[in-house]
This record gives sequence, C-alpha cells and structure tokens, in this order.
Amino acid sequence: PAAAAPPAPVPEPEPEKETPMSAAKIDALGFSKETSSKLKGVELTEQEMARLRKDFDEIDTDKSGEVGVEELGELLKKEWRGQPPSAEQVKSIMSAYDVDSNGRVTFEEYVRHLLLPDWQPEKEAAAAAAAEAEAKAAASKRKEEEAEAAKKLPPLGNATDDDHPLVAGPVATSFRENFNGSFKLTEKTLKILVDYDLTLDDIKDIKHDFNTVDSDASGVVSREEVRRLLTREWKGRTITDEEVNEAMKRYDANSDGNVTFDEYVYAQCTM
Repeated sequence: PAAAAPPAPVPEPEPEKETPMSAAKIDALGFSKETSSKLKGVELTEQEMARLRKDFDEIDTDKSGEVGVEELGELLKKEWRGQPPSAEQVKSIMSAYDVDSNGRVTFEEYVRHLLLPDWQPEKEAAAAAAAEAEAKAAASKRKEEEAEAAKKLPPLGNATDDDHPLVAGPVATSFRENFNGSFKLTEKTLKILVDYDLTLDDIKDIKHDFNTVDSDASGVVSREEVRRLLTREWKGRTITDEEVNEAMKRYDANSDGNVTFDEYVYAQCTM
C-alpha cells in the first residue's frame, strides 16, 4: 500500500501587531503630567504597556496597586530559585524604583524606571537643594567670621594715640569724615587697611585710581569701564569677555556686576 502523506505543517501564528501608543492613551494612564510628557517622547506601543502592566500586577500579589518590600523580596527569591535576597539587596533594588522613597513602588514609578531610566528630576532637585543649602551655610559662616573679626577692630576715634594712624583719634576722625562717611567702607576693609599699615595718603591714591576708572563718576565701576581700562592698559588690544570676567571676579566681591570703592580697596590690598 502507498505510504501515508505526512501531516501538513501547522502554520506559525503571525506575531501580534504592535500599535503605537497615542498621546491620549498615555494621558489616560493617570500618570503625572511630567511623566506623561516624557513618555510621549518615547517609542512606546500599547502592547508594551500592557506587558508592563501584566508584569507589575504579577509582582503586586496583594493587589494594592503598589509593590512593597515583602513582595519585591518574594519576587527576587523566585527569580533566584529559592535563594532569599538579603535586606540590603532588596533595599538597593527598591531605591532604584521608589522615586519618592516611601517604601512602595507605584505602577508609574515602575514604568519610569524601565522606560525613562535617565530621567531623575527628584534627585536633581534634591542635589540642587543640597547645593543651595551648602552655599547658604557657607555664606552664614563667612558672615559670622566677619562679625567676629569686626569685634576685634577698635572703633574709629576711640583708640589711643599709640594705635595705628587710621585708628588713632584725630586721624581717624579725618578718615571717617573724608572717606568712610561717603563710601561706607566695611569693617572687613577697615581691618585690612590697619593690617597693611596704610595711611590717609595711600587711601587718597587708591581713591584717585578708582575715580580714573569710574569714568562716569557714578561711584561704581561697571564691566564696560573695566573693559575700557584693560583696552587702554593693553594698548588697544581687543579685550575678550573672558578677560573682563576674570578682572571682575577679582574685584566684584558680591558678583552684582559693579565694583564699589569698598570692593576696590579690599581687592587692591589683598591681591
């Protein structure tokens, strides 16, 4: 008898067609505006989101809508063939997903970690806040140090004749009336003047130089006035913004874009 014909091969099912996820369906997920906006910039399909939802629901064994430490531990134990993870291992993996650090992972956090691994606005904001706090602490410390230094400086006009000329009675009165009354030198600058044994004639020379640079007689030196000074000193060479910035950095202590006489005196004495 003739041999039986082999059975016809069963055709393989066609792979499910991936449908791009629309912006409306991303919005319908109920995520934050920031997360939804970021997801709209990712090549994402409805099927991929469904798979993520299915995986998350399998981990969320108590169906609370969030994954806790215990559920994560059970998942790792299953994936590691019965080997229970250590508390540190669970904590490390949980911290990677748990954006708000409340010990629970929401579906949004789960999706963010897997689809937007490089987007970490909370950590960036925390780092910026820490940097701002550090800068404020440093500024506060400087202010305290300046206040302590000011306490050590004898008040003008109240020192003995044996003291430095800028502190001694008659000279101090002249200095205060002719200079400090007009330019409001800080205690920090006054202390520098004492430390460097400067006389009233020295201060007048510095004031003359300052007035020469302050071409518009505004009482402060601007960036453009610094640029003109450098151009003149360097015989007409074109001055770059970087060179002006470097010069301003040496003199403009509070970085407001202008150099006061107090800042000028302090910089000249400490350069």
